[in-house]
Amino acid sequence: MTLTGRPRPAASREALASSLVGDREPVAELLPEVREAAETRTPRAEAKWAVGRLQKFHADARPLSDRDAARLLVAVETIPIRDRLWDDMTTSNADSHVALWTNLTRRAPDEVRLPPCPSVDRG
Repeated sequence: MTLTGRPRPAASREALASSLVGDREPVAELLPEVREAAETRTPRAEAKWAVGRLQKFHADARPLSDRDAARLLVAVETIPIRDRLWDDMTTSNADSHVALWTNLTRRAPDEVRLPPCPSVDRG
């Protein structure tokens, strides 16, 4: 952050972790249904949807609906899908990625919290 001239995101690691916890209930309620639906789709179809949803977010910067957030959180449990989305990161779209992954992390129930934010404590 210092090298790029950006302010620190929080005063401490604990403050940062606290800032990444939001209302998890809406996404949590949808997870069983989203997981069941994901089982009917191929990994290739899920990857295609996830990449398309990421591109839409880059274009409009609108937070994902609870359903799309749940679906993306389930999709990124599949490492190749997660890596494909993360491979999209560039210096020109870094702010968009930070906004997406921060929002998803805030909304992610513990069971799907690790893939989008592996460095944040689960507690």
